[in-house]
Amino acid sequence: GRLDLREEPAKIVCMEVTTIELAHGEYPPLHLRLPSRVFDGPALETLKQLLLGHPGSSPVYIRVEGHQVRLGAEFAVDQSNGLRGELLAHFGAEVLDVAV
Repeated sequence: GRLDLREEPAKIVCMEVTTIELAHGEYPPLHLRLPSRVFDGPALETLKQLLLGHPGSSPVYIRVEGHQVRLGAEFAVDQSNGLRGELLAHFGAEVLDVAV
C-alpha cells in the first residue's frame, strides 16, 4: 500500500491484498499473560466463562509470574468471533501475551 496525503484526512491506498491461510488442522494458540490477582475472586470465573463462551480449536496458554500452562482441550477457543475484544475489555491490553 501507499500513503496518500493529497486529501484530508490522509488515506492508505491498498495496492495488493494477500490472504493468509493456515495449514489444514492448525489453529494459532491464544497466549494470555495474567497477573496473579486474577486468580483471586470473580475475575477467574469471568475468564473461565469467556473462554468457554467461545469454543473452538485454538489451544490456550496462560502465563502467570513467568510460568506457562496449557489449558485443557475443553478451553480451546475460536479467536475469530470477538474473544480478544472481550478479554481486552475485562482484563486490559496486558492480558494478550504477544511476546511468546
